[in-house]
Amino acid sequence: MNLKKHIHRFKSISLPVYADPDPAQMEYLTRMTMLFLLAGSTPFVLLAFAAWLCGFIPADTLLILLAVSGLFLAGILLTRKGYWQLSSLIPPAVLFATAVYGNYVGGIDAPAMLIYVLAIILVAMLRRERDMFIAIVLSLAAFIAMGLAHRYGFITDARSGHDHFWNRIIVACTSITGISLLVRFLIKQFRNALEKARQELDEKERMQMQLLHAQKMEAIGTLTSGLAHDFNNILSGIMGSLSLLDILLSKENIQQREKTDRYINMAVESSRRASDMIKQLLLLSRRQEIALNPVDINLCMEHVIEICRNSFPKSVLIHASYPDQPAMVMTDDILTEQILLNFCVNASHAMTIMRERGAKEGGILDVRITREERTSRENTGLAGSFIRIDISDTGVGMDGDTQKRIFEPFFTMKKKESGTGLGLSTAYGFIGRVGGFIEIRSEISRGSVFSIFLPEYSGELTQTKRDNSKKAMLKGNATLLLIDDEKAILGVAEDTLVQCGYNVLTAQDGIKGLALFGQNMQTIDLVLLDISMPYMSGLEVFDRIKEMNSSVKVLLSSGYPDDERVAGAMAGGASGFIQKPYTASELSRRIHQILNQ
Repeated sequence: MNLKKHIHRFKSISLPVYADPDPAQMEYLTRMTMLFLLAGSTPFVLLAFAAWLCGFIPADTLLILLAVSGLFLAGILLTRKGYWQLSSLIPPAVLFATAVYGNYVGGIDAPAMLIYVLAIILVAMLRRERDMFIAIVLSLAAFIAMGLAHRYGFITDARSGHDHFWNRIIVACTSITGISLLVRFLIKQFRNALEKARQELDEKERMQMQLLHAQKMEAIGTLTSGLAHDFNNILSGIMGSLSLLDILLSKENIQQREKTDRYINMAVESSRRASDMIKQLLLLSRRQEIALNPVDINLCMEHVIEICRNSFPKSVLIHASYPDQPAMVMTDDILTEQILLNFCVNASHAMTIMRERGAKEGGILDVRITREERTSRENTGLAGSFIRIDISDTGVGMDGDTQKRIFEPFFTMKKKESGTGLGLSTAYGFIGRVGGFIEIRSEISRGSVFSIFLPEYSGELTQTKRDNSKKAMLKGNATLLLIDDEKAILGVAEDTLVQCGYNVLTAQDGIKGLALFGQNMQTIDLVLLDISMPYMSGLEVFDRIKEMNSSVKVLLSSGYPDDERVAGAMAGGASGFIQKPYTASELSRRIHQILNQ
């Protein structure tokens, strides 16, 4: 019983099996080897022919070399026809037969062992590993057999002493040269294979890094998208309260009015910066859509430089140069200005707060805008006409490792309290999405140059002007129903709209909102409806409201940037959408606009 068990185990053992070689690779290698051997044998045929004419070698040596060259040519033709497996047998078989014949006519003193070695090398190149071991065994057996046959008189040397000398010289020189060139060929192929393997490993590592980066961005996007709603709701309460506070204080005669305004404006600006940080994270993770328009980069850069001149330390000297003609690109002007300003701020920090303690602060910030043509042969792989923006500084600079990581999310060279590590990551993602790229040149203690390339726009040179004027509260006379689960937002919106002269009803969830709407359906002119609510979603409430009164106007709101549900509701009859966070003036103007449509 135990014997049967052991036999069964023995049968279940998997012995190693040599894999078949890759057909395309082996066909190429066979063809190249045939060409190499034909090119190498041709000079020796000519040399042998001259030696035969002079009587140095017998005719059979010349005939063998001619036959070998002919077989190499036949192998090339067979390989071209796709019969590489058959043609790969020709070189080792010919050389093996030549070596056996050399032993036969010249004994073991003939240089046939070199030809055996050459045949074995070719088998190792062109056939399976198993075939190489077979060739070794056959070569040893043939050499020993011929030696024993000569030793015991079964075969006698067929050469004269004179023939022996020159024949062996020719054969030995041919074999040594052939083996040397073949080994050189193998070494070159081996190096090429190693280089190709290294490139494949580098490409694999790059793909893995890209996958890791994509997964990281997806995680950031998922996390940010989930937080954005609640975060924007909180900011709506803060910004709305500050707007109302500003309106109320404007009606009072208080001391230190300028200081009060400054604090309110500072709080509003801080809230906007917090909202912008969420937008940056969403842009970084590709969860934020970008509206592209023709934009003159010259104008964007002028706005940025004006901010820099008014806010940067006096030790930072700013130089800027622009082309005479508009530098038009397809982009988002607000985001582009934010990104360019971020590059300039980083340059200023590199020349001031990032210097070592005791080092002289300041330097030169140089900004240049030019046009440049790029071909696909250059390192980016992008071709066409680009607007190039060079932002250079004379700051602390970066080493090679830092330059490789500079666009990673949350990586920063600044102190933790001075930077989030999102600015350059956002810039990198945004510029890539509009078809551009960034190049860096930097040296430690010698500064950095960031070159931003944006595809030039060659269409109609139009640009939408932005309204930078302060937006005042617009009054009205209508009955509004506000439905929102956030108590702070509901209270601020109610106070804002009451200040504007509206009659306001409020509900903190969809069920109460529908009840209020049913009781006051004939008098309600507009419903401000939050999309995301407990118990009953805003879209469900919207559908019920439209069933009850299809003519009522509904203004949707959401804390989710680019809420996908908005498009469906707009197609279903919603009058508009307002993104949280919003200020009191923005809310009053949006409602005024819809009521007067």
